[in-house]
Amino acid sequence: MAEIRLVGGLNPADPASVVVAVVVEHDGPPAERAVALLGQLSHEVDGAWYLLPTDGWAERHYEDGWLTVDLCAYPESFRSDAVDTDAFEQLADTEPRAVRLLRVRTEAAPEAVARAVRPTAVITTAAGTPADTAVRELIAGTAEPLILGPARSA
Repeated sequence: MAEIRLVGGLNPADPASVVVAVVVEHDGPPAERAVALLGQLSHEVDGAWYLLPTDGWAERHYEDGWLTVDLCAYPESFRSDAVDTDAFEQLADTEPRAVRLLRVRTEAAPEAVARAVRPTAVITTAAGTPADTAVRELIAGTAEPLILGPARSA
């Protein structure tokens, strides 16, 4: 099951900043598998994989102590039959031609959300890997996250 973690201390130049990390299983439910497959469209730079906002992005909403992260993509971004994009009926908030692949929610303190940097990190794990283990690997530099920026219109 996908989970959100707010991770501090990743940026030595700004140790107070927080990264919003979404942990998904690459062989999990269809929504998580679709998000994991976005990595095939990304480009590696310094140990992280970056997705162009023309392919996909993260939308965040914070209300009443709850942080919601929507991971979105254009259906045509998937160049294979590995993802049935017709199964994703919810549209992205910022782009009606795009679909919401996955919505994840967590309780979060407003102070932590206010310190969050704009990109969202996605950590892909094997089935059954605890989210806290994935975060420890991110902190240790052994995980190579997929980085999704905000929507182009955000």
